[in-house]
Amino acid sequence: MSAIRLGLLALILLLSPQAAKTHPHAWIDLDSRLIFDDEGRLEAVELHWLFDEFYTAFIAEEFTTSGLDPSAFLEEVAAENLANLEEYDYFTDLRQDGTKLALGEVRRFATSLEGERLWLEFEVTLAEPADPEAGRIDFAVYDPTYWIEVLYHPGHSPTLDGIDADDCTIFVMPPTPTPEQIAQAFALDFNQTGDTGLGRHFAEVAQIDCRG
Repeated sequence: MSAIRLGLLALILLLSPQAAKTHPHAWIDLDSRLIFDDEGRLEAVELHWLFDEFYTAFIAEEFTTSGLDPSAFLEEVAAENLANLEEYDYFTDLRQDGTKLALGEVRRFATSLEGERLWLEFEVTLAEPADPEAGRIDFAVYDPTYWIEVLYHPGHSPTLDGIDADDCTIFVMPPTPTPEQIAQAFALDFNQTGDTGLGRHFAEVAQIDCRG
């Protein structure tokens, strides 16, 4: 197995049916930005993921032992991870008045180390721009299997680019899993396989309302 494939192993395991036995549970600190076009329509979202120290150490060991240039190694790992995450909508769930908005392609990404932690930043376009005045937009970022926990940095919420933020309200709703869902999450390592469907119950949901 190549060094790049080894570098992907952690994230791929999180998305595979065999992950219940071998998953390397990870955590991501999130920042995000909603990008609007010249007509005031939502056209893309920018996500900044800051991975935990354990996943970072795994990746760092791989590029250290590979002998490859660290920047090139990290860029290739990020590109392959994003390709692998495409079918999962890059863990991104955008809805307007409850209707899911289709995503397009990743048009930009960057990655590097920040102290002891790896970060990945990327922009995902919408398949069709969305008019924010047509209905409230709900925005959540989560791993549907809940192998990776994704939460905003404390006190952070999405920022808006290309639209007057004073014309919109942003409220981040904390997750409200039931006792049964919490118990299922605790048991995840031992008896759960495949897509657990738990992720959305543990996700923070940002509500963006620009209807005045």
